[in-house]
Amino acid sequence: MPIKHRIIVNTLTEYLKAIHQTNYLNYTWYRGQRFSEFQLEPSRFRDKFEVPNDDPYLSKRVTYKVKNDLLALREFKKSYKNLCGDKGYGDVYYLYLMQHYGIPTRLLDFSTNPLVALYFSVAETNSVDLDKEEYTLCGTMFGFDRESSAVYCIDPQYVNYHSLNKSEIIDLSSYKFSSLKNLDFPICIKPRESQIDERLIRQSGVFVCFGKMIHPLDYYSIYEMNMLKVIIPNSKRISIKKQLKREFGIDESFLFPDINNTNSIVTQIIEKMEKRHKANIQRMI
Repeated sequence: MPIKHRIIVNTLTEYLKAIHQTNYLNYTWYRGQRFSEFQLEPSRFRDKFEVPNDDPYLSKRVTYKVKNDLLALREFKKSYKNLCGDKGYGDVYYLYLMQHYGIPTRLLDFSTNPLVALYFSVAETNSVDLDKEEYTLCGTMFGFDRESSAVYCIDPQYVNYHSLNKSEIIDLSSYKFSSLKNLDFPICIKPRESQIDERLIRQSGVFVCFGKMIHPLDYYSIYEMNMLKVIIPNSKRISIKKQLKREFGIDESFLFPDINNTNSIVTQIIEKMEKRHKANIQRMI
């Protein structure tokens, strides 16, 4: 089922007007994506491998192999403590940090700031084909231009009500990381204390946490019914990006401060995850 509420905007003013008309959302989180065709799924699931199943009685039960974020958590905690000292963080806080530094996890970034989400949707530019853009962004075809970007607006209280029968946003700081894999459907979570990381503060970061169900958030029709998808034509990226910096001071240097030199450990962990994931797949082929 396609997302019920969709709109195209060409300027920052149109964007702000669009998101303030979401009266069907009680409380709104925002996520900007470079391409409008991308679904709402965490990076850990984007390179999943379907496990071969030769049992005819289980032929309809599809299982997947995904990247091991438990392995990444152990590596990240050890390296972070060596570099920055032991801050006394729980596992879930380390998971927040991993996500914000680009390590594949079960978390999907959102923001409570609509301008931050808009920046992430237009930050990278692509070559522009105006004829193609005008054709694919008109009539019933709109939203399917591969070069356009998008901002998704969700109501986290609505999501949690249908996932957990609880409307409040969940703080997972008292949960063990290993228990998260027992979740069924995605839930909306936020750190009780955002001061653990400057990036988290500047990006107004909140998250959707996925458990054992690997489907994207917008795969589920119950969640799609209550989303807004704002589509930004590719040709408008540059002008909107400039306006965000000029009027609000939102740019890469603001959103990505180099805190504690943590980037020095990120590349190694990602490489280890990729290597282990590929090795696991090769054993199954």
